[in-house]
Amino acid sequence: RLTGAPFARRIDGMAAEALIPTSPVEAVGIFGDGGDVAVFGGGTILLPEIAAGRFRPERTMLLHRSGLDTLDASGDVVRIGAMTTIAALVEYTDDLLTRFAEHLGDREVLRTATLGGNLCASPGIGAQRGDLGAPLIALGARVRTAGKGGERTEPVEDFLVGDRGARLVLGVEYDRPSGKSAAEIMRRRHAHSFAVVNVAVAESGGELRIGISGI
Repeated sequence: RLTGAPFARRIDGMAAEALIPTSPVEAVGIFGDGGDVAVFGGGTILLPEIAAGRFRPERTMLLHRSGLDTLDASGDVVRIGAMTTIAALVEYTDDLLTRFAEHLGDREVLRTATLGGNLCASPGIGAQRGDLGAPLIALGARVRTAGKGGERTEPVEDFLVGDRGARLVLGVEYDRPSGKSAAEIMRRRHAHSFAVVNVAVAESGGELRIGISGI
């Protein structure tokens, strides 16, 4: 009954509005140009920010019913919805992305964190966040987003250096690599911290791509 409709709840003495879209179309409509709504995916990064009082959103869109959790890894092009959990990446993909996903955190984080949330992670206090940037760059991934100007698809490296807060991630796709690949991850301090350095290399179609994140 909450389809497309907001409901209000008091949080820490302030009025907070939560919106729960039940389709990608509704999610895009609610997001608009992204100027006045916080996007809640898995919550592994957003919830600690709210609990610490560093972030107090007045309007929040929760995507758990949005239908953006699709994953198709059966063909030559892998297509992954933004709300696909990291645990699903570990279970249903079998490539360079999987090698990084399986080390992203403990079981709690893997079951909750999402691909879209990881891509949109802003820098933390003394730590870079977003472990999957390196393998997605190496894989030549393309990110489909919505926001001001409508929907667009762009290389992941262009998305990562842009204004991620102004775009709603709908999904990611990449061509399955035909050559060799390699990964190197500098160990994190504990399961809920972020990797210091990630290096990913993939060869496909005679091209060698290298992605580095965390430094």
